[in-house]
Amino acid sequence: MPVISELVSNRRPGYGLEHAFYVDPQIFDVDLERIYRQHSLLVGPVCRVARPSDIASFAKGQFSLWTIKSPMKKFFVISG
Repeated sequence: MPVISELVSNRRPGYGLEHAFYVDPQIFDVDLERIYRQHSLLVGPVCRVARPSDIASFAKGQFSLWTIKSPMKKFFVISG
């Protein structure tokens, strides 16, 4: 796997990213880790968990989330 910091430092302003950013599965996994595990995301409309005990899931790569509405009408998110 190419070192991401080297690929970024070689980037030319006004041009696309290196080919590896688009096709390397390890770079994709790093993106998922940095984006999905460290930031809030909108993963779907609230109506998907409209009733208490409803569950909605979201998956991207090896990353997954479950949104659950409790009987007390609070929302919980579990990642795995």
